[in-house]
Amino acid sequence: MIDAEIARSREPFADHYRKYYGGTFPIWVAVEMMSFGSVSKIYGNMTRTHRQLIAKPHYGLHEKVISQWLLSMVTVRNACAHFARLYRRTPTFQPKICNDDRSNVPTPQSWFTVLMAARHLYEPWPDWGHFVTALETLCDEYDGVINVSAMGFPPQWDRLLRVLVDATPNETLLRTQVHCSIVVTVLADLSEISRHHLAYRIFSFYRVKATRY
Repeated sequence: MIDAEIARSREPFADHYRKYYGGTFPIWVAVEMMSFGSVSKIYGNMTRTHRQLIAKPHYGLHEKVISQWLLSMVTVRNACAHFARLYRRTPTFQPKICNDDRSNVPTPQSWFTVLMAARHLYEPWPDWGHFVTALETLCDEYDGVINVSAMGFPPQWDRLLRVLVDATPNETLLRTQVHCSIVVTVLADLSEISRHHLAYRIFSFYRVKATRY
């Protein structure tokens, strides 16, 4: 799968490595051509010990939680890529809820739960605040057309999504579809940032491990 993704790439740096290095790509170059799904599968195929060495120090969570989150994010990303409707639907794979977040999630199987999980994976933190602001602006723009509670958003949802940042995303139906298209585009951007951040964690781990030996 990864070989096929690399073969399809027409990026200048990909052509450079094909021409001068016989098509051998360093992992930090190859990851730029991988899909979010491929990166998540690499994480899933690591040993449990190695997954935990990434999950616990960097996210403060069990490796099973990160694995389940990634599966959820991949399905959301795929829905975004195909312009699928998210409004008044529920995630196919529901991310696990952290104990600290449990009291703030009124509807466990909802898009708000996906965002609560995504905020743990998003870096840099200030950019997450920009994402929440953009989402809040969109919801205000379509106020009266959509009901955010239908997506599991509780009152003061914007404040809840900012908690992690502060501590250290007929005509009525048509307008709803337009709104959801914008929101899923933002979520697609989020998945790209999460992909690179996770890849950094995975491959930093392997480079340190290689140095030790």
